Amino acid sequence: MLASEFFKKWYAAFASNVDPLIMREKVTGRGCFPWHIFTFGKVQCLSGDEALKAYLNSNTDEIVYVYVGFDYKNGAVKRRKNNIIELTHLMQEGTEVFIASHDFSWTFVWTHEGYLFGPYFLKV
Repeated sequence: MLASEFFKKWYAAFASNVDPLIMREKVTGRGCFPWHIFTFGKVQCLSGDEALKAYLNSNTDEIVYVYVGFDYKNGAVKRRKNNIIELTHLMQEGTEVFIASHDFSWTFVWTHEGYLFGPYFLKV
Protein backbone atom coordinates (compact mmCIF):
# COMPACT_ATOMS: atom_id res chain seq x y z
CA MET A 1 0.00 0.00 0.00
CA LEU A 2 1.27 3.47 -0.84
CA ALA A 3 1.02 6.34 1.63
CA SER A 4 -1.48 8.09 -0.65
CA GLU A 5 -3.74 5.01 -0.53
CA PHE A 6 -3.33 4.77 3.26
CA PHE A 7 -4.44 8.39 3.70
CA LYS A 8 -7.35 7.98 1.30
CA LYS A 9 -8.62 5.14 3.52
CA TRP A 10 -7.70 7.03 6.69
CA TYR A 11 -9.68 10.13 5.66
CA ALA A 12 -12.67 7.99 4.60
CA ALA A 13 -12.69 6.20 7.95
CA PHE A 14 -11.94 9.07 10.33
CA ALA A 15 -12.72 12.36 8.58
CA SER A 16 -15.92 11.62 6.68
CA ASN A 17 -17.91 14.12 8.78
CA VAL A 18 -15.42 16.99 8.55
CA ASP A 19 -16.70 20.00 6.60
CA PRO A 20 -15.19 19.97 3.05
CA LEU A 21 -14.05 23.60 3.44
CA ILE A 22 -12.14 22.71 6.64
CA MET A 23 -10.64 19.70 4.85
CA ARG A 24 -9.34 21.89 2.01
CA GLU A 25 -8.15 24.81 4.15
CA LYS A 26 -6.92 23.12 7.34
CA VAL A 27 -6.32 19.41 6.68
CA THR A 28 -5.25 18.67 3.09
CA GLY A 29 -4.06 22.12 2.02
CA ARG A 30 -0.47 23.27 1.74
CA GLY A 31 1.20 23.42 5.15
CA CYS A 32 -1.61 21.47 6.82
CA PHE A 33 -1.53 18.06 8.48
CA PRO A 34 -3.97 15.11 8.44
CA TRP A 35 -4.24 15.18 12.24
CA HIS A 36 -5.86 18.60 11.97
CA ILE A 37 -9.14 16.68 11.68
CA PHE A 38 -8.90 16.44 15.47
CA THR A 39 -8.19 20.14 16.02
CA PHE A 40 -9.76 22.23 13.26
CA GLY A 41 -12.17 19.49 12.12
CA LYS A 42 -13.34 18.93 15.70
CA VAL A 43 -13.48 15.17 15.33
CA GLN A 44 -14.20 13.81 18.81
CA CYS A 45 -11.30 11.68 20.03
CA LEU A 46 -9.10 10.94 23.00
CA SER A 47 -5.92 12.97 23.34
CA GLY A 48 -2.78 13.08 25.44
CA ASP A 49 -2.38 10.40 28.10
CA GLU A 50 -5.90 9.06 27.49
CA ALA A 51 -5.05 8.48 23.82
CA LEU A 52 -1.81 6.73 24.67
CA LYS A 53 -3.58 4.48 27.19
CA ALA A 54 -6.30 3.61 24.66
CA TYR A 55 -3.66 2.73 22.06
CA LEU A 56 -1.73 0.54 24.50
CA ASN A 57 -4.99 -1.22 25.44
CA SER A 58 -6.23 -1.60 21.87
CA ASN A 59 -6.65 -5.14 20.72
CA THR A 60 -6.20 -6.11 17.11
CA ASP A 61 -4.27 -8.78 15.26
CA GLU A 62 -2.80 -6.54 12.60
CA ILE A 63 -2.08 -2.86 12.07
CA VAL A 64 -0.98 -0.67 9.20
CA TYR A 65 1.14 2.37 9.88
CA VAL A 66 3.09 5.08 8.18
CA TYR A 67 5.97 7.21 9.43
CA VAL A 68 6.08 10.56 7.70
CA GLY A 69 8.07 13.76 7.95
CA PHE A 70 6.29 16.53 6.14
CA ASP A 71 5.76 14.65 2.87
CA TYR A 72 2.57 12.63 3.22
CA LYS A 73 2.75 11.17 -0.27
CA ASN A 74 6.04 9.36 0.17
CA GLY A 75 5.88 7.84 3.63
CA ALA A 76 6.54 4.14 3.94
CA VAL A 77 3.40 2.16 4.84
CA LYS A 78 4.07 -0.98 6.82
CA ARG A 79 2.03 -3.83 8.24
CA ARG A 80 2.61 -5.53 11.54
CA LYS A 81 0.97 -8.58 13.07
CA ASN A 82 0.59 -7.12 16.55
CA ASN A 83 -0.77 -3.74 17.46
CA ILE A 84 2.03 -2.21 19.52
CA ILE A 85 4.95 -0.38 17.96
CA GLU A 86 8.01 0.52 20.01
CA LEU A 87 6.97 3.97 21.23
CA THR A 88 10.47 5.42 21.37
CA HIS A 89 10.39 5.51 17.57
CA LEU A 90 7.30 7.69 17.75
CA MET A 91 9.07 10.39 19.67
CA GLN A 92 11.54 11.47 17.01
CA GLU A 93 11.35 15.20 16.37
CA GLY A 94 9.77 16.06 13.05
CA THR A 95 8.25 12.62 12.62
CA GLU A 96 4.59 11.79 12.60
CA VAL A 97 3.19 8.30 12.88
CA PHE A 98 -0.29 7.29 11.79
CA ILE A 99 -1.34 3.84 13.01
CA ALA A 100 -4.61 2.16 12.12
CA SER A 101 -6.10 -1.23 12.74
CA HIS A 102 -6.03 -3.31 9.56
CA ASP A 103 -9.76 -2.63 9.09
CA PHE A 104 -9.42 1.10 9.92
CA SER A 105 -11.75 0.79 12.90
CA TRP A 106 -9.36 2.80 15.10
CA THR A 107 -6.38 5.09 14.68
CA PHE A 108 -3.56 6.40 16.85
CA VAL A 109 -1.62 9.47 15.73
CA TRP A 110 1.65 10.74 17.16
CA THR A 111 2.24 14.28 15.86
CA HIS A 112 5.55 15.97 15.22
CA GLU A 113 4.71 18.22 18.16
CA GLY A 114 4.39 15.35 20.64
CA TYR A 115 2.34 16.24 23.67
CA LEU A 116 1.79 19.84 22.55
CA PHE A 117 -0.79 18.47 20.11
CA GLY A 118 -1.76 14.87 20.60
CA PRO A 119 -1.27 12.08 20.57
CA TYR A 120 -4.74 11.24 19.36
CA PHE A 121 -6.80 8.05 19.44
CA LEU A 122 -10.11 7.50 17.71
CA LYS A 123 -12.23 4.38 17.52
CA VAL A 124 -15.19 4.40 15.10
